[in-house]
Amino acid sequence: MQTPPRNEISQLCQNLKFQATKDIRKLLSQFASNCDISDKETIIDELSTLLDNNPVEIELTVGCNDNGDWSYQTGDNSYVGDCYGMPYWAVETIAPDSDVAELADSIIGQLAELRADAE
Repeated sequence: MQTPPRNEISQLCQNLKFQATKDIRKLLSQFASNCDISDKETIIDELSTLLDNNPVEIELTVGCNDNGDWSYQTGDNSYVGDCYGMPYWAVETIAPDSDVAELADSIIGQLAELRADAE
């Protein structure tokens, strides 16, 4: 079985690691800006502190087949997505302090182990 390329999985993990927090910060800022309150800066600061103290994690599922095709899905999408049509799946949680090389190794290792078990 061909597993997904390690460098592509590492890059995917790196991108997702920072995108989730960036998106939430943007949403919080937009929310505070649209509120009719006098001290918006304090609210934005407090929401940012809350986010700093409660890091955002995102679940990543990577699926592949015996031909080297692979796909991924983030979050819980009730098994709707390209990766769920693949016979082998690996699941990891990406947090701001995650080591992307370790995540990539784990994902590839899970997929290789599943394939070996299927033989």
